[in-house]
Amino acid sequence: MTRMTGFNSTRRSVLTTLAGMGLLGGTVSGEVANETDHTSTTNSLSQTPTERRVLGVELIHHNTGERFIYSSYTDVEKEELPDGGYNIIEATEEDGEIVRRTSSVHISQGVQATVDDGTELRVLVHVPTEHDYVPTTGSIDIWAGAVQRQNGRDTGFVSDQDITVRVESSGTTIATKSVTTDQSGSATATIDLSGVEPGRYRVLAEATGLNTPADSFEVGTYTDMPFHWTGLTPGEETTLGIYSAQGLEPEAGVSRSITVEEPDGTVRDFDVQIEEGGIGFLDYTPTSSGEYRFRSDSDYMSSLESGELKAITPYFEIRNQYVNDTVTWSAFILQDREPVSNLDIDVTITEERDSIVIEEFSTTTNEFGQFSISFEAPAESGTEYEIDIQATDGRSVFLFGDRIDFRSPPQPPAPEPIELDIDVEDYVIGLGSETNVAIEFTDGDQPLSDKDISLQYYYSFNDVPVGSESLTTNADGEASTVLSIPETAPDGERIYVRARAQADGTTYTDEDSLSIEQFNYDFEAYGLDPGVNNSIDISVTDRSTGDPVSDVDVTMFGNRYHVDAETFDAGYTQTGSDGTGTIDLTIPSDATNDIMINQITRYSDANNSRGQLNPPFTADISLPSVDPKPGDSFSISYSTDYTEPVSAIVAFPGRENAATTLLAENETKTLSVPASVAPGDYLDVELLMISADGEAAVSRDSLQVAEGLTAGFEYDPSEPAPGEMITFTDTSTVGPNATITSREWDFSGDGSTDSTGDTASHTFDEAGLYDVSLTVTDGADNTDTATQTVSVSSQTAIPPVVGDSPPQDLNGDGLYRDIDGDGEVDIFDVQALYNNLDSDVVQNNPAAFSFSSGSANGEVDIFDVQALYNDMQNQ
Repeated sequence: MTRMTGFNSTRRSVLTTLAGMGLLGGTVSGEVANETDHTSTTNSLSQTPTERRVLGVELIHHNTGERFIYSSYTDVEKEELPDGGYNIIEATEEDGEIVRRTSSVHISQGVQATVDDGTELRVLVHVPTEHDYVPTTGSIDIWAGAVQRQNGRDTGFVSDQDITVRVESSGTTIATKSVTTDQSGSATATIDLSGVEPGRYRVLAEATGLNTPADSFEVGTYTDMPFHWTGLTPGEETTLGIYSAQGLEPEAGVSRSITVEEPDGTVRDFDVQIEEGGIGFLDYTPTSSGEYRFRSDSDYMSSLESGELKAITPYFEIRNQYVNDTVTWSAFILQDREPVSNLDIDVTITEERDSIVIEEFSTTTNEFGQFSISFEAPAESGTEYEIDIQATDGRSVFLFGDRIDFRSPPQPPAPEPIELDIDVEDYVIGLGSETNVAIEFTDGDQPLSDKDISLQYYYSFNDVPVGSESLTTNADGEASTVLSIPETAPDGERIYVRARAQADGTTYTDEDSLSIEQFNYDFEAYGLDPGVNNSIDISVTDRSTGDPVSDVDVTMFGNRYHVDAETFDAGYTQTGSDGTGTIDLTIPSDATNDIMINQITRYSDANNSRGQLNPPFTADISLPSVDPKPGDSFSISYSTDYTEPVSAIVAFPGRENAATTLLAENETKTLSVPASVAPGDYLDVELLMISADGEAAVSRDSLQVAEGLTAGFEYDPSEPAPGEMITFTDTSTVGPNATITSREWDFSGDGSTDSTGDTASHTFDEAGLYDVSLTVTDGADNTDTATQTVSVSSQTAIPPVVGDSPPQDLNGDGLYRDIDGDGEVDIFDVQALYNNLDSDVVQNNPAAFSFSSGSANGEVDIFDVQALYNDMQNQ
């Protein structure tokens, strides 16, 4: 429902668009120059009971139809995309079901919109539909705002800022309106579109001497094709659904022109009759293999591949793999929805960027049409491979999941004892409603009380300001407030809540967001049956009041999900006075594996989908009864309730760096838990099953990685002096149903046991660095050892140079290079020493800060600053 134009980099516009989908967070930075920022983001969707994960992200250029496909939102960050409008399609798995959501972005490289210091303008066009089209008889609401920025960070909102809102088309101004920001830093304008010609329009926010951000919208008819994961077949007529609407109202009794660009360059035109609910059908027969691009009068709609055979994988458009690893990749091949056995095929793996052939395979499908290949992953993260399959008899093979993206294995996050956490109670809210916002600020398990919390509120990924407030944490390190959504808020957008606080001179931030949706659509598209009519009941209520909402239009298209592209049925309803309606969809008896139900509502366009058939058979997966540890192997088998033989492609773990194997029913094979996974993680086991007669089903289960035995300890005091008693306390952890049976302490570093027990005490007579080790053993004779270096120093305590934390001698050599006491030596320490060179703390402790061998007269001078800088560079 949102578009963004006018950023001077693709990176920012695309990332903020994705943030607007609630799947990627922006960052709010601190106000102090050269301070350290610790920023985290919270995805509000992840706080619901729904298990949700992203399978892939696709950007489709409106005019050219060019597709840009990524395995995750973070990968989009690296891209420089051509100017123009894009549909953003993201596929997620939610509670085991595939759901697709869409948004839009308009990327323009030529308009400067990012200000490092001073006032920056923001603008948001609100279109009350997900598809971003406004009828020629409508109007458009525009939010403009102004923020104060310092060092590239928002530090406040600007009131009484005069802004000219200008609407243009191809450089020609069609409307202007002057607004002035209120205390929240924002203002609104409504532009009448009566008499405006169909097309794309840009909205710019302008003020003398300031940046000029832009957003965009479309005027005219929205005509689109529901998305298909699958392909066409040459020479076979296929029915494809078409949806058409004017704004929120589906069309009826009109004809819409559809153009098909064929692989050989031929262009064919079709007139599609649109009936009640905006529903139309295009019967189309491809003539050959290749890509077919479908366009309406106003826009690019979709591309479909055509192939004589279809290859199916357990993955969707991109599969993520780790670099420097061995990859096993599997698929099965079908024709007319039945497996093609004993088929000789050639598989080519190509590095996509430079079109370099990496490896070629010749193999043969088994009796279930399955095959598997193995190859080595590249060493460079960000590399993308493309897989092509051809039958040796000349028949073409359509493969949807043809890409593999390689990345580095995830690294465990660095411990961060101080944490700012914000939690918005609701993830969807209605206009005029309220929700609770809770903040917690802690240092480890200790609350940070009496700390100022700055909250800033923004509309959408465009970061148009909404308001701000200040809170103070209580004795428990907590603060809370109530967020009220205005009645005039843009329905269908998101509102972002960003918190900022300081501790020990460091700024910490966190973010949460929620979607504004006045209507709640409730319907169930799962557990549907093939071969019969399925009635889908729909209920629409007002989120704020709970009252039923009448006269709401809902359209659904039923599409095959795997193998062959086809719209098998469509239906429409308008809710009655009780807010309910029913849509009937008849599902073909030969529909197998799954279907897609594309639902079109105020908050979803033709690309949104969900739905599931009752499976033709189910599987009982046998997994180990004892949780395996990282690096362990385990056995897997399964049985089904089907009468025909069944074989599966097993993917583990899940889709992230998954290895695959072919596994027949009642066969047993061994899988390995990756060494890189974290103890306690849940790993998915997925079976994509195919029967000898062509029925397909998916079954999933999960196992938990054993917590394992992990040694650890702490000691007090943290900066002991020579001869001072130090108390060491065991903090080791062990997995479920296990206990630690012994603890052995080594204070001398020679491998001998100097003490045993939960705690131990020891003194070191001289200053220096000492390695202390704790070895723990559990009842299964597993052992683990933790070692820490204890710094014993005779140096007297030094008060803080900056902030509240005293400087630290991190390596025990008597020099306190960590000037700001944050636990690391960096450029901020060099700057702190330079800024406080003449302070009493520095000049009264020359032994601690004399980093230069040339220091004379017991003074700390500029040479010591230079020496500290060199030490930082060389560490």
